[in-house]
Amino acid sequence: MENIIYRRPVQYYETDRMQIVHHSNYIRWMEEIRVAFMKKHGMPYDQLEASGILMPVLGVTCTYHVPLQFGDTFFAVCHISSYNGVRVKLSYEIYKENCDRCCVTGTSEHCFTNANRKPIRLPRYNADLHKLFLSLLETKSLKDL
Repeated sequence: MENIIYRRPVQYYETDRMQIVHHSNYIRWMEEIRVAFMKKHGMPYDQLEASGILMPVLGVTCTYHVPLQFGDTFFAVCHISSYNGVRVKLSYEIYKENCDRCCVTGTSEHCFTNANRKPIRLPRYNADLHKLFLSLLETKSLKDL
């Protein structure tokens, strides 16, 4: 499935006493998914930082539908749900492999700053990256349900 951005097994240390993934790990996974999403679309995060652009987190949301457990493998899809040149919002869906139900949905919102952490307008700072974000906004890559 080409819309899958990220896939990996649940690690034992990510579970809690109820033998399910601790809720905080889903937020960490969204960060891993975001980095994979950016790499897949030709903007590896290390290169972004090397060019002087940072993307600090402004906020996250996470809704839990079905818990994951140790031994499960999950996969994730991600798309840009809004972008205005100053802020970008990504949406995530996390699925248990071989299961039709979405386990987790979430979002993360980011702004763009320079290396000194001063806000920047991406269209002025990096027009090519701005065009890429716009193109990804127009062609959302959600999993066909």
